[in-house]
Amino acid sequence: AEGLPNNQINDLFQDKNGNLWIATMYGVCRFDGQKFHQFDRNSEISINPVKTIYEDSKENLWFGTIRKGVCKYDGTNFTWYTADDGLLSNNVNTIAEDRNGNIWIGTSEGLSKYNGELFQNYTTLGGLIDNNVYEVYIDKLNNVWIGTLGGISKITGNNITNYTTEDGLFSNIIYNIQETSNGMLLATSYRGVSRYSADKFKPYISMRDLPETRVQDITEDFNGNIWLATNGDGVIKYSNKQLVYLNVEDGLPHNNVTKVIEDREGNFWFGTKNGLSKYSGDRFTTYTVEDGISENNIQSVFPDSKGRIWLGTLSEGINIFRNGKVEQTINTESGLKSNTIWSIIEDTYGDFWIGTTSGVARYNDSTKTIDIPFPQLDNLIIHAMLEDKNGQYLFGTDEGLYIFGKGRARVIKEKDGLKNLHIRSLYQDHKGDIWVGTLKGMYVITKDEIVDFNEKFDIIKAPVTSIIEDKNGNIAASTYDYGVIAYIRSRDIRPFSISTYSGFISNRILFNFLDRRGQLWLGTPDGIDCIDWDHFAGGGDFTLSHFDKYNGYYGVETNAAAEDSEGNVWFGTVNGVIRYNASSGKIKIAAPLTNITNIKLFLQDVDWDSLGINRNIKTQLPIDPILAHNQNYLSFEFIGIYLTAPDEIKYRFMLEGFEEDWSPLSNQTIAHYSNLGPGVYTFKVQASPNEALWSETASFSFTIEAPFWKTPFFYVLYFLLGAGILWLFLLYRTRSLQKARNFLQQKVNDRTKELNEKNIELAKLSLVASETDNAVLIFNKQRKLEWVNEGFTKMTGYTLADIKGDSGEKFDLDQYRGNLVEQLGITIHERRSHIYEGLIESKEGKKIWTSSTFTPIFDDNNELKNVVVIDTDIS
Repeated sequence: AEGLPNNQINDLFQDKNGNLWIATMYGVCRFDGQKFHQFDRNSEISINPVKTIYEDSKENLWFGTIRKGVCKYDGTNFTWYTADDGLLSNNVNTIAEDRNGNIWIGTSEGLSKYNGELFQNYTTLGGLIDNNVYEVYIDKLNNVWIGTLGGISKITGNNITNYTTEDGLFSNIIYNIQETSNGMLLATSYRGVSRYSADKFKPYISMRDLPETRVQDITEDFNGNIWLATNGDGVIKYSNKQLVYLNVEDGLPHNNVTKVIEDREGNFWFGTKNGLSKYSGDRFTTYTVEDGISENNIQSVFPDSKGRIWLGTLSEGINIFRNGKVEQTINTESGLKSNTIWSIIEDTYGDFWIGTTSGVARYNDSTKTIDIPFPQLDNLIIHAMLEDKNGQYLFGTDEGLYIFGKGRARVIKEKDGLKNLHIRSLYQDHKGDIWVGTLKGMYVITKDEIVDFNEKFDIIKAPVTSIIEDKNGNIAASTYDYGVIAYIRSRDIRPFSISTYSGFISNRILFNFLDRRGQLWLGTPDGIDCIDWDHFAGGGDFTLSHFDKYNGYYGVETNAAAEDSEGNVWFGTVNGVIRYNASSGKIKIAAPLTNITNIKLFLQDVDWDSLGINRNIKTQLPIDPILAHNQNYLSFEFIGIYLTAPDEIKYRFMLEGFEEDWSPLSNQTIAHYSNLGPGVYTFKVQASPNEALWSETASFSFTIEAPFWKTPFFYVLYFLLGAGILWLFLLYRTRSLQKARNFLQQKVNDRTKELNEKNIELAKLSLVASETDNAVLIFNKQRKLEWVNEGFTKMTGYTLADIKGDSGEKFDLDQYRGNLVEQLGITIHERRSHIYEGLIESKEGKKIWTSSTFTPIFDDNNELKNVVVIDTDIS
């Protein structure tokens, strides 16, 4: 076998993390669904025969070996116990733990009990029936049952009771002892299986049914069936007092089977003398072209009255299937007009009607002949067919409903009330009403009228793919993209929708089918859903099971279903036809077990001990590590153990403290995070085989410290330093402001003094200007007259009011001394006063000869501010 250290399997065990441990004649290995893992090839546990495996209440694994004693593995360390430590023999066959935590070890030379410190031994000298112990089993009452080569011993307290063939055992050579879920104690032996009752052993399976069979192991499955591992007859399933054999013809590598176990997901593992086998049970059996059918794409399924299954394919006609084989094929060579088969029914006369893409054909099973009774349908696709209670034949097409019978033919179309002509399903209920499913809703044809079901109940007109009625008259209609429309008439409940909100894997329902057990099967593109319909329609809870690759159903797109005479349900899929074994019992619903397996720093494995970080002894992972600021590139390795369909596992993960949402789904089993800042983080990961069933979250927490310059001490230091700098800055600022204020105050004082001096000067000038007989005129920089003194009025007769009023516009510099404009420009340019002589005219028109002094006045920016003119009468 690939990855096994040796093909001879002695024992199998699944631990609490989901790993499958395999004991072989050359060491032990662990299988996680993806690959086999072995210990260091130089270790004792890898090179010696391992006979048995046991996990105690503390999750330590115990390995019983041949010649080397027993080994306890705590996840990190191996501790060996041998005859030198008090063990009776180094040849160990079996191990068990009682309620008090004592470890019982069966050896070739007697029984040893280990209490964690000392060994207490039991042999024939102390009452044991035989020293060669093959089995130790602790029952629900804490009794210790010992299977030996000489019979069975039971230890109750300090008492030992022995049982042999004289007490009802088939044989004194006992291999295994198990207690069933109903409290029955079973013992397997060299010659069959015995059960314990009233202090005696009796046959569990009669010698007539199981003659001289060496049964080496026994287990009870989830549904109460008993599985036997035999030497020579393979595996035997005992259910409902019937024996079902699995041997090399069914795929076992060897008929000498040493061990059989059922894992937590419902798979069976068989250890043989020539390797390991996984068996998913007989719940689903798939038949494909490899089994003789014409093609895998099955569009219709029909069980006939003779126990055969008719399979309508997409392009290869019909296969008539029975007992796992194709008995007959019907296709165009047989007389069909098309090999695409959409529907099949059997009428009351035993004839078969076949709906194709080119009309309908009738097949006579007695004469093996085909005729075309209604050639007017030859150009139509027959999606659905029905023989009603009146013997009429109804055909659903894309051009309406065709009805033939009572000597006439008719077509129901829009004018009759059928508003959509694209018919996909037909059903007649117990009242005789015909239910018609179309691409836009559902219609009910009664004796009197055609009722638009969707309009009547104000529900969406979804494409209807199939319609069923239960024994209480309740209706379920599957739709394309809108789930199932349920009409619980028995409890007078209005129609309502059941969809993904209720747990469906998809709202795209390709069909629904109600089996005899009241289970409603729904075909989808992603497997099948199953509702306990009778319970739900009767007012009970809504319970749903989903089947896809994760639990053994390998149909991708499921198009049709039917039930055979034995209650098995057959599903037509694009991957062949699949039979559901109705007697297989309940299915185990188990999510993957997700484990974080390793933490790396900068893509390298880490010796956590050298970093002073404690490790979990079971997982080897560091316990709440506190990492330095530069240890901030972490990689997390993980695995979701799911032995049913390991290749279907996908993961999502997130790092709390760094991100808020789950990552996109991926099949990668490692996650990298780099450049992480200081903080507290928790890595979380989940696994799912179908994006619906998720494992519990596996998590790992850690802390990344801040660098020393980002520690609280340094932050306080930074604060004090900042406060000091701020204080110095404020002090400097205050002094600078004070200095600036003093400087400004001095300037204000100087300016005030200057203004005072100028005011005094102006006052003097004003006094002079007011008292002088000369005319004084002040112009602005635009050379507009702003002010004149009394001397001007005396000289010219004009007042300031005259100037500001009617005559003001005449007194610009050009008019008053127009011939001196050019000289004024020179005066301004030379920035000094000039004297000119000329005539002016008074208000009465008198000509006055004056001497005029023009003085330009500039501001601090050397911009012209005023022009002062003083006129002196020199006439």
